[in-house]
Amino acid sequence: MKHGLLLTMIVLTALSCFEGSSKLIRQGADADLDADADSDTDTDTDTDADTDTDTDCPTNSAWPCNCNQAICGDGSQCLAFPGIGDGTIGFCSVDCAATQTCPTTEYAAKEQCVLGPGGAAEKCGLICSSNSQCPPEQTCQDAGGASICHPVSGGDADTDVDTDTDTDSDTDTDTDTDTDTGTDTDTSLLCEPGGVFNGDYEIHRAADLARLSGCTEVAGNLTISDADLTSLSGLESLVEVQGDLELWSNDNLLSLVGLDNLVEVGGNLSLGLEFPVWPGVYDIHGNPALSSIDVLANLTRVGGALRLVGLPSLSELDGLQGLASVAGVFIYETGIIDLTGLEQLAAIGSDLHIWYNWRLESLAGLVSLTELDGYLIVRENEALPTCEAEALRDHLREAGWDGQADIDHNDDNGTCE
Repeated sequence: MKHGLLLTMIVLTALSCFEGSSKLIRQGADADLDADADSDTDTDTDTDADTDTDTDCPTNSAWPCNCNQAICGDGSQCLAFPGIGDGTIGFCSVDCAATQTCPTTEYAAKEQCVLGPGGAAEKCGLICSSNSQCPPEQTCQDAGGASICHPVSGGDADTDVDTDTDTDSDTDTDTDTDTDTGTDTDTSLLCEPGGVFNGDYEIHRAADLARLSGCTEVAGNLTISDADLTSLSGLESLVEVQGDLELWSNDNLLSLVGLDNLVEVGGNLSLGLEFPVWPGVYDIHGNPALSSIDVLANLTRVGGALRLVGLPSLSELDGLQGLASVAGVFIYETGIIDLTGLEQLAAIGSDLHIWYNWRLESLAGLVSLTELDGYLIVRENEALPTCEAEALRDHLREAGWDGQADIDHNDDNGTCE
């Protein structure tokens, strides 16, 4: 029962934590019109005959058992309580007089080596301070150095034999009639043409995107994930996202067509995300089919970081020429060959990370970068000559940057002009 309750609590807690950890709230509920008519009649005929004999004793626990019949394991033995019952009532435990240590069990946090009640041998006992902390049919009593749970005098040693004979006769007939229209009636627009949507919004399907049509601004975060979309056509009116704009785990997304008129992102612009699963280990959720971002040519401001993550089909950064400063740049696991498209980027407010871009050959696109307020990390870019990363580091040093650089596992044999 204890394990069952614990498992139930863990499952419920996990479900609660999962539900409570949702980062964004999807706006707009779906309405299904279902008509169900059920008529049930069941037919069962059961005959049960059970014969149970309980003589076992949980290893290293404080539950009472009959020492004449108990089967103890893990090097333990049945230690009887003197003067209780007929001298055979006890529990499986370890005589710890010599070692003064108790084995690791489910009770380990509460057990310690104490002198048993009535002068019994020193044993690992379930420490308690009140009867409520003891199993049924046991009380909390002083055992010399501490109080432990033990059976009351004349307690039940659980050597009973139970015989159950049940005969159940049920006659059931099942008839189900279901009619499910599954009609989604929530197709209303989120704002009037030229209007502002206040709050966070998630797009997971074409119907979600259509509801945002006509909005010029999202006064919150906009997330597009797990969507079966090939483009973002329908968002042509969108000019500003005040919070984060995140696109990740969109396996079929080929382009960002639809964001042609986007001018400003107040928070992070994330084309893909990395989720930490262990220190230094990340689970990448990108957009594997995305091959072009050139429609972002009107974008002039990103108030947060620029994240380009998990974009193996993206070979160039054309479309980002309007960015002069961002809070950080993180480029992981892309197919880009160089950083052309970032020529106007002069200032980065935190780190610059360039990792695992297997086709990257040059960092020349960062010609205007003179301000970096964080780390420079260029690692695991197998086609990038190490001297390219070192040249960028030296360029930043000359501009007054005194931060730390981590340059490693690039192409040490590559040459620079």
